[in-house]
Amino acid sequence: HSRGRRPSAGCTLTGPRASGAAAILIPGALCDDRVFAHQRQRLGAHGTIAVADLTRRDTITAMASDILADAPPKFTAVGLSMGAVVAVEIARCAPDRLKGLVLMDTNLAPARPDQIIQRREWSAQALNGHLTDVVRTHLLQLMTSARGPLDQIVLDMAHSVGAAAFVRQNEALISREDMRPILPLLNIPTL
Repeated sequence: HSRGRRPSAGCTLTGPRASGAAAILIPGALCDDRVFAHQRQRLGAHGTIAVADLTRRDTITAMASDILADAPPKFTAVGLSMGAVVAVEIARCAPDRLKGLVLMDTNLAPARPDQIIQRREWSAQALNGHLTDVVRTHLLQLMTSARGPLDQIVLDMAHSVGAAAFVRQNEALISREDMRPILPLLNIPTL
């Protein structure tokens, strides 16, 4: 369980008046609301912004369902990496709820066998107390190109998310469907 965060049954949207959010920002694995700090600052002038918490479920479908349960009737889904996979699942399940869809730095293909093996190894290492090593050795270069100044923020987010949530997120990514065929079927403004 992550430090300083209260557990809940499902997805928690953070931000002022989250149920009336104009946009819901959906972070990637090992990320929390800090990954969107600058975007929240800038976009906040255009409407209420909420950030989804993807730490409590182990499937993309369950993560999407939790967000839909807490979201306003209409919103824009903005997903980063794993969050973009969740955003596409939201679009598949409830396209009428979306005003728009933004997908950033993502891979909508199913996990390859080598990725499944790697993610399972990372999960085992994290559960054995080596989350920091996994992040430093394997994930920092995947999560940011601005090495140095952002390393500590990524490490801090990873520790807040915690090893157990990281394992759940890995399971969601391992078991994800191929989301690519969904995109051409959507009639939603998409970036």
